[in-house]
Amino acid sequence: MYHVIYYGALVLSDGGVCCIDEFDKMSDATRSVLHEVMEQQTVSIAKAGIITTLNARTSIIAAANPVGSKYDVNPPISRNIDLPPTLISRFDLLYLVLDRVDEAMDRKLAQHLAGLYLEDTPIRDTEDILEQQTVSIAKAGIITTLNARTSIIAAANPVGSKYDVNPPISRNIDLPPTLISRFDLLYLVLDRVDEAMDRKLAQHLAGLYLEDTPIRDTEDILPLQELSAYIDYARSKIQPVITEAAGTELVSSYVEMRNMGDDPRASEKRITATTRQLESMIRLSEAHARMRFSEFVELQDVKEACRLMREAIRTSADSRTGKIDMGMLNTGTGQGRRKMRDDMRKEVRGLLQGAGGARGIKWSEAIKRLGDQSSVKVDVAEFNGFMKSA
Repeated sequence: MYHVIYYGALVLSDGGVCCIDEFDKMSDATRSVLHEVMEQQTVSIAKAGIITTLNARTSIIAAANPVGSKYDVNPPISRNIDLPPTLISRFDLLYLVLDRVDEAMDRKLAQHLAGLYLEDTPIRDTEDILEQQTVSIAKAGIITTLNARTSIIAAANPVGSKYDVNPPISRNIDLPPTLISRFDLLYLVLDRVDEAMDRKLAQHLAGLYLEDTPIRDTEDILPLQELSAYIDYARSKIQPVITEAAGTELVSSYVEMRNMGDDPRASEKRITATTRQLESMIRLSEAHARMRFSEFVELQDVKEACRLMREAIRTSADSRTGKIDMGMLNTGTGQGRRKMRDDMRKEVRGLLQGAGGARGIKWSEAIKRLGDQSSVKVDVAEFNGFMKSA
């Protein structure tokens, strides 16, 4: 019997650089290997009778998300990053990359991203600019990357098969915010009672089964085969580039969306758009130009993409305030909810201190007192979630 050792990323990076994304999602067993690598630049193996040491003389660049995908400036960094301090301390440099609303910086970043697609930009490989669109495999000794250049359209049912307009969207859809935020457009399809719309839908469905329904060639409906050929041709043959006017409109629209969260009364600006929304608008603009079989992305394409994006991001509006907050999608918690939890934390501490020498306070009594002190009804589920995370 022969035993074979398959090298991992760190050993394969010997003499080079190993870049690690989603560092916070690595398993504890994998992280434990990094201690030896970052200190001695070796990897020790003692498995299946094989005892050896492999070189891993590599530099490591890692990126990690904060706890809850939202960095809190109040607690120390050790409570924001779910990594052991012994591992964090082994990095030479540690930087915080925070998303702050700054019109000058937002405009500069938008100009850079849009400039990658301008018509006078030299030939570039567009496949790897915005998204990887690949599937990586590392199983049974097979390490490879496969192409997955596809558009994804997905439909999901809300929790309990009934959408509740009061909680935020993150509590209605049982999906991680990191996955939801990767979709370009997100729409809610709600079943509302509307007599005119109900009648129109019923007439359409019933009309499909009428015995005297004539075959109407004049109706503006493409056969499935022609529609498939149309989409295939547009995607494979039409590669539009962005004109200067369209690029300027993209930058202006993105900066305008970012400034929607500017509230002088708030201590923290709401994030109403991120670079993902800008990238989405670029892709939507290109898609709209492909629909027209146009070689250039023009102003009308950008305006339609921005209209679709504005309609879609309304789903991230806070149900309490009606204001758009992308934190609802990116982290599952908006600014208003974070402020409410901070206020709740202060009040709970005050209740515990007011209890004096008592051992504590009953759960139901705490909810009742908080409700008496607050002008807003205390959500029991919100209180329970807060206490579990506290």
